Amino acid sequence: MNSVRKGILGLAIILFGLFSAGAYAVPITGSIAMAGSFKLVDTSGNLTSLASATGIDFAPTGSGGMFAVVGATGEFSSISLFTTIGTIADFQFDPFSGPINNFWNLASDGFSFDLLSIDSVDKQSVGATDFISLTGSGLINSTIAGLDATFGSWSLSGDATNGIIFGWSSTTTAKGVPEPSTLALMGIALLGFGLVRVRNSRRGSDAG
Repeated sequence: MNSVRKGILGLAIILFGLFSAGAYAVPITGSIAMAGSFKLVDTSGNLTSLASATGIDFAPTGSGGMFAVVGATGEFSSISLFTTIGTIADFQFDPFSGPINNFWNLASDGFSFDLLSIDSVDKQSVGATDFISLTGSGLINSTIAGLDATFGSWSLSGDATNGIIFGWSSTTTAKGVPEPSTLALMGIALLGFGLVRVRNSRRGSDAG
């Protein structure tokens, strides 16, 4: 009997801890827009046409690039626009060369993004201008106390003819963060199961 009660008590403590963690979990919210320049490259990293492009080389050309923050909302709203500079990794999208940890990084402001997948690639030619658009998914990370890593979406669009301007944004959502109400219902169900076991044990003892 005592072992059963101790088991239920331990379960209650664990569930309380889970509930507390879920209740105070703070997902990153908002969006951040960035701008810079890029070149389209092939699998060998050589400059190429839109039709043959399999990767992006952000300026400055070579190993990784840089960008300026041009828009920010939510948790990102404290970032200074147009003067804040971050780093971004060159990558292949066909096939995707990821996942890429620290795909973009704003170390001075405590944010970074892990690109986990490329979800769509769209190449279009309008007159003499070529455009490319990419969307992907990943994880926003923060070194700011109280903010949890949060799944988010990412997109890039740019003029691929001249390869001098690109713009993209990353938007975070609350996906993957346990809801306190869900944890509460789970706890009630499990504790209820434990109480039923105690009652059944008592009935068995009384019958004996």
